[in-house]
Amino acid sequence: MSYRFPIQSMPRFEVTNLEHQASKEFMQELLNHTIREFEFHSYHNRGIIDARRWKPQTHRNDIELYRERRVGVTGGTLINSARDCRLDLPLFSSTVKTLASPTMVLTGYGHGRVENAMSAVVTESQHDLALAVKFKYHDVADCAILKTLEPPTESNPFHYLGFKFFARKSPTEGHLFKHRHSVYLEFSGVTQSSKGEQLGFHLMHSVELSMFPELSDYNSIRALQSTRYIYRQKTNKTVEVFMLGNMDLSGHIFKPLANKFTVDVFFGVTRLLELAKVRRLSQMAHKQRHFGANAAALGGPPACNVVHSQYYYQA
Repeated sequence: MSYRFPIQSMPRFEVTNLEHQASKEFMQELLNHTIREFEFHSYHNRGIIDARRWKPQTHRNDIELYRERRVGVTGGTLINSARDCRLDLPLFSSTVKTLASPTMVLTGYGHGRVENAMSAVVTESQHDLALAVKFKYHDVADCAILKTLEPPTESNPFHYLGFKFFARKSPTEGHLFKHRHSVYLEFSGVTQSSKGEQLGFHLMHSVELSMFPELSDYNSIRALQSTRYIYRQKTNKTVEVFMLGNMDLSGHIFKPLANKFTVDVFFGVTRLLELAKVRRLSQMAHKQRHFGANAAALGGPPACNVVHSQYYYQA
């Protein structure tokens, strides 16, 4: 990796019970708001974007991105719905600024299964996180799991709540446009819609951790983000994707570069299903090598070759 941030050498992050509970309650409210918006779009409007509210921005394959026409309306509604949450805590001191930026909505379809997308979303280890962010964003400088509050369980394998970090490289190598990093709270799992349909969700929201260092000496600026994804099984092999997102890149930045940076972040989700396939192939190859080693030790025939498709990301 080209860039070295002082993340891995930092002391262990400590989170109070109050911060843990407040984090869970706020992320649940973000989820509730996102589901309401999803159901209005998919159930009430039958998947048709309200052109009076949203302005087309760009598209990739079967995924389209829109920007709200009246900036701050969606974020203001969300802040109001979260009024009973502990937004007064320092942890959430940047939330109002984050949600004041233009809200984007992403909607469309991908090939695969909801469980495949969710298996790619959940990253408990440094290796899995590195693979996921590299696969989604390509130009990643560093990443780290800062603190896991609630890990997946055998009965709830897609549930996760915790703090993470990642930094994206500048497209100009840090000269005209500095690197951007994000410290965020992540929440994922599976829930149900009002119609009883299974929904996968993946939320990432910027937070303020007092122990996290400034990275200005590393030519990197904090970016504020809030992305809330919903996945619904539309047909046997098709997943409907819905997202509400906000991003504030901070600092002075050439507008075309800012737009590209933002769009790349929001569209990173479209690579999740492909990542799930890569992980399955990697796991198959690992099992095959293990089986081959055992067979060789027993004097049996050698194992057949399995194509091993994997992105390697040096931590």
